[in-house]
Amino acid sequence: MPIASLGVDAAILFSDIAVVALPLGLSLDFSEGPVIRGTLQRRSIEVLEPIAKAIRLAKKQLKVPLIGFCGGPFTVASYITGDPALLDPIAEVTVEYIHMQEEAGVDAIQIFDSWADRLSPSEFQQFCVPYLKRLIEATRVPVILFMRGASSRIEELVKLKPDAISVEEGKPLAELRKKVPMALQGNLDPALLYEPLSVIRRKTEELLESMRGDQGFIVNLGGGVKPDVSVDAVRCLVEAVKNHS
Repeated sequence: MPIASLGVDAAILFSDIAVVALPLGLSLDFSEGPVIRGTLQRRSIEVLEPIAKAIRLAKKQLKVPLIGFCGGPFTVASYITGDPALLDPIAEVTVEYIHMQEEAGVDAIQIFDSWADRLSPSEFQQFCVPYLKRLIEATRVPVILFMRGASSRIEELVKLKPDAISVEEGKPLAELRKKVPMALQGNLDPALLYEPLSVIRRKTEELLESMRGDQGFIVNLGGGVKPDVSVDAVRCLVEAVKNHS
């Protein structure tokens, strides 16, 4: 697995963010995907058992913690129809999905509300806050909360009381730390991995120095690794962190 090759301190098991469509009775097709069709008709969460099986298989091989994964209800609804009436059933089935992952052995859950930054402040309060709160309070393992634009809503995210907040690139983490009492995750620019290895090392060192002495800091990118990034670039970043004194 890439965990052994890269030497990172944790693994995350990704499944598509839209898989909760299946226990909602909808069809999910990735031919152009995801393409979601059908009408709402609750099915057993057991339809997602292959994901639980994958977690159990991964746990047998891993020597580092395994992070589970789910989408925020607003983001999941955005992929289905965007109808706010779906938020309650999506939240309900997502809680079951989280519990399934916990029982299979994940050590933490990361919630991705990727499209929440498109909402106005009042829409965010209406369509995101109560549903994220519901997920966080129902989760029995540590929760990491990610959304694009997290730094612009940091006070609201703090009130939700996740165990960690993952922050996008751009905002100095040392400034955000003044407002965030829980762990902070981030926030190197994913585009940094296209730079020469010397630049990757330097920028990583700068981030680490800015957070020196912080006991609740998780080094990470502010977003995902792009598909065409070289393995050497990722390995360089990891080694820069591990070699930092």
